[in-house]
Amino acid sequence: MPRTFFAVLTERTVQDHAVNTLLDIAMDAGGRGFTRIRWGYSRTDIARNEIIRTFKKESTDPDDYLVMLDNDHLMPADVITRLTKWDQLVVGALAFRRGPPYFPCFFVRTPNDEMTHIVLDWGGPGLVPCALVGTGAVAIKRRVFDMLDEAGYGWPYFRYMYPPGQDILPSEDIYFGNICEKAGIMHHVDTTFCIPHLSSSIVDEGTWRQWQADHPQMMKTGEGWDRAMMGENITETPKAGENA
Repeated sequence: MPRTFFAVLTERTVQDHAVNTLLDIAMDAGGRGFTRIRWGYSRTDIARNEIIRTFKKESTDPDDYLVMLDNDHLMPADVITRLTKWDQLVVGALAFRRGPPYFPCFFVRTPNDEMTHIVLDWGGPGLVPCALVGTGAVAIKRRVFDMLDEAGYGWPYFRYMYPPGQDILPSEDIYFGNICEKAGIMHHVDTTFCIPHLSSSIVDEGTWRQWQADHPQMMKTGEGWDRAMMGENITETPKAGENA
């Protein structure tokens, strides 16, 4: 009977939103009998490779799953089950880049055989095949690592590669995706749900001035301040005869 293992890549500090998400996931996983692999803070590629090393020692079935979760996303409590239910070799959750231009975190091959992340439409919610999927939340079958070993792409499976003279420095999951593609291992992205990226922000006078510009009706009437102060998202509808 295949087993499911999961691990969280930790930072020195984690936002409270993520902590609560991860606690919910741990409760759900414990109730389902999943096995947790613990690993402390370290560089991302090292963490992933050491987690995989432990997984390969403890797992026995080629269909055992390893689910790796980053700690800078909001995720549903049943994210592990959602990713593993598809019974595919590699499945990642839909995520988007943290900053502009906010492109989706998966890559496809164009008709010209070029890799691109500029994906404007992937159809309705479902499982979408792709050349490479981001690893913010990813499920990988044990047999994937065996296939990579056999194809000559053994441990470490995640590596930072810095091509000389290139301005964009690819992350460790790009290397993993590339070797999977070379070994004939298809990736998929689950577009039935999204794991929002968490980020930090600053608040200054410019933030206040922009808020005023976005809420002209409230600035005129003063209505809604109490709700806004309580954190409610105010969407204004101008009164009849007034311009926003």
